[in-house]
Amino acid sequence: MKRDWLYIISPCIIAIVLFVIGIITSMTQMEKSGGWSFIGVIICFPALIIALALDIMLKYFIKKTGILWLIEAIIVILGFLLIWSRFGS
Repeated sequence: MKRDWLYIISPCIIAIVLFVIGIITSMTQMEKSGGWSFIGVIICFPALIIALALDIMLKYFIKKTGILWLIEAIIVILGFLLIWSRFGS
């Protein structure tokens, strides 16, 4: 059976990996920041859960790789802009 790696590794999965990296980085910087880096965990963890749920739902309904990438890329970009406008500088 041929695997479609672009279907498996979609924009939501890439975002999930980046959120996990953000959580790990925030946790490792905890002592140096006096606990302030935990804000990174507070922001990244719910976003990770939402991205995972969206990925599962979209892959259940959408079977074409190109359409999946387009929809997920738009959702990830909009989510990033939302987070940036709320918590960015």
